Amino acid sequence: MLSLLAGCTGEPPLIGSVRYTVLAVEDREADIRYESLSVFAAVASPDGHDDLETWRVRHPGVEAYWELTSDEWEIGEWDDRTWVGAEGLLAPDGFEVPRGRYELTVEDLAGRNSDTHFEVRTLGFALEDAVFPELIREGDEVRVEPTGDHLRITIADSAGARLSTLDSASYALDSAEIDESISDGAARLYLASRIERSDVWLISGPWMWSQ
Repeated sequence: MLSLLAGCTGEPPLIGSVRYTVLAVEDREADIRYESLSVFAAVASPDGHDDLETWRVRHPGVEAYWELTSDEWEIGEWDDRTWVGAEGLLAPDGFEVPRGRYELTVEDLAGRNSDTHFEVRTLGFALEDAVFPELIREGDEVRVEPTGDHLRITIADSAGARLSTLDSASYALDSAEIDESISDGAARLYLASRIERSDVWLISGPWMWSQ
């Protein structure tokens, strides 16, 4: 018992900065639009990240609430820090993520916790007016319209399993680069265009691709 206590600081985890992004999705198969939220917090734990147990995000104004355990959240290493969080937190109504103030809590196995807050704002963005990226193929030319501040292409197989992700420097696509990522001659593409001003990713798909 003494050896176990010696390895425990008794101090709660510490939350640094929070990164969030609103993901606006146009599902071309279901013919619907909806939003989800991506939230990651830079967390430092004196007793190690294996000591963390629960991660909670809530919007008290509209009773939006998400809770994840260590088996469910994602861990990333960016800017020499460890980030804990998740993508794809669906809006309570299934369509639009509530804007405004959110509370974030991280709790360890001993019940010690730290809290912070962040504001979700999407300047000048409305889901019903959004213009999602579209794949245009004209002969040998392949491009994405309209252009945004950044383009990311996720390539999945015919069953939907992710094969690769491409960050493109141009909205005119290199079809050979996409073909190299496909194993069975066909794929499903998901186009993601970032709107920096609004801090929103516009995602459309699937777009069918064949060699």
